[in-house]
Amino acid sequence: MVLLQETVIVCTNGKQVVSGRQKQILTKHGIDVIEQSISEMSGEDGYLRTIHFTNGGEIDRDGGIVMTGLQQATPLAEQLGCTLDHNGGVESDEFGRTAIPGVYAAGDMKLTGPSQLIMAASEGSKVAAATVGDIVEEGFSK
Repeated sequence: MVLLQETVIVCTNGKQVVSGRQKQILTKHGIDVIEQSISEMSGEDGYLRTIHFTNGGEIDRDGGIVMTGLQQATPLAEQLGCTLDHNGGVESDEFGRTAIPGVYAAGDMKLTGPSQLIMAASEGSKVAAATVGDIVEEGFSK
């Protein structure tokens, strides 16, 4: 299947998330940015057909990709003193170490990319290895 550029649009659901420069680049490539709030998306047989906007406008589509916002389900990380980044994920180094000694973050706690089980498991494995290494190092430094 070939996707033609003029069939692609970006809808921000009323949010100002695309910079002026990004809009220029998208427009140059025939991609419209619609910042109107979406009231409904409708379709049939599991396929998106129409995007309805709060101003009464609508656009017919053959499909779409939806990005959802993620947020922490619990305030535990903040209660422990961890810092959250601009995405709402717990700030940590590449091995999951936070600024709080003995507190580590992995997977969905970090919100660094797509929320996928395989990625969370991979991060968890790396953080577990770092945790064991830190415990061993602490034990030998006494």
